[in-house]
Amino acid sequence: MTLLAVENLVAGYKDKTVLRGVSFTVNEKEILGILGPNGSGKSTLVRALTGAIPASGKITYKEVPMYKFSRQKLACFMAVVSQSPPRPAMTVDHYLMLGRYPYHGVWDFGLTMDEKKLMRDLSKEFGIEYLLERKLSELSGGEFQLVQIVRALVQQPELLILDEPTAHLDIAHQVRILDWLERIKQQTTVMVVFHDMNLASLYCDRVMMLHEGLVEVIGEPAAALTYERIERVFGVPVVVYPSPMEQRPHVYLVPKRFLQRGEE
Repeated sequence: MTLLAVENLVAGYKDKTVLRGVSFTVNEKEILGILGPNGSGKSTLVRALTGAIPASGKITYKEVPMYKFSRQKLACFMAVVSQSPPRPAMTVDHYLMLGRYPYHGVWDFGLTMDEKKLMRDLSKEFGIEYLLERKLSELSGGEFQLVQIVRALVQQPELLILDEPTAHLDIAHQVRILDWLERIKQQTTVMVVFHDMNLASLYCDRVMMLHEGLVEVIGEPAAALTYERIERVFGVPVVVYPSPMEQRPHVYLVPKRFLQRGEE
């Protein structure tokens, strides 16, 4: 079933149009990966979907136009982890409480026992218990990234949108987060912006590649991540072979020194 539908989305900044008529759907119970070169419109797409920047076109959630939802109602079913958001002057535990704002109010921190347990369990799962009393301003980039993700999960959304969630994180935390997203997709549909095509291939049911503000392709990784398409969109030579664990494509970069050997 289609959860989110986007038709002819146009968005950008001041006099620069970045997205030039993007159309796609997000299905329930899937992880959809968003790929593309720098400047192709990945982060702009996230901002347009969440109303952070003006956009034209049609966006519907369960066939209801998005503009009909208040911001608080929108936050009841959609959570977003963006790149480099501001850090409010508060501690981590209070920041996590904001994930329950849509169900209470701005400063109503009278959480239920179940909500407190949810916060504790997620904090433990992602290894941030030791940060709960720290100020956000004291956190490293990787620590704040983890805190943002936990705050979004505390929100218990139907649709979770993440803009490069594995940035600033070591391999162990990357795998922990992506494994968790794979576990929750039956209850929470996930849309993730990736720079790493191999992570997208391993974890996504479908991937969408943007190029110059348009959808280049959308489909299963095996069909979408071909070497011809990657070379055309990114402008670099690659080799694509099935992963040794699954028959999903694995993209290998070709260093220039190998190309030079072929010319000798």
